[in-house]
Amino acid sequence: MPKIVIAYESIYGNTKQVAETIAEGMKEKNGTIAALIHARDVDAKMLADYDVILIGGPNHMGGPTGPIKKIIKQLAKQNLNGKKIGFFDTYQGDQFEKAAKKMEALLSKKGQGYQLIPALSIKVGGMKGPIVDGELKNCRQYGAGIA
Repeated sequence: MPKIVIAYESIYGNTKQVAETIAEGMKEKNGTIAALIHARDVDAKMLADYDVILIGGPNHMGGPTGPIKKIIKQLAKQNLNGKKIGFFDTYQGDQFEKAAKKMEALLSKKGQGYQLIPALSIKVGGMKGPIVDGELKNCRQYGAGIA
């Protein structure tokens, strides 16, 4: 069974809930367990020990937050051969996938040898949330699909 990690930053708890629900979807699918790690506790060298790496955070002024950018830049320096890497974000308004796509672009500038998992973008009802009705179902399906 592949080793999976979900690294996230969450300011108001919405992105944490997304990360947890992705992990629940994995577990429901076939019992896959993913390690959940908050961005403040992430060591990019440690992330490289996993087969599947998911990184997520809120859309902050049209892109990823500073700690998420730092993780991705450090991860790009690691050996990523054979790794599967994906990104997710939470957004409001019309910012669908804006942060997630910028995370992908940031890794693609320096990182090599990995397989990109399609991004997930989850809508929140305002800056502090809550997550819009029906969106957590998408998180479960995303996790199940990865598992």
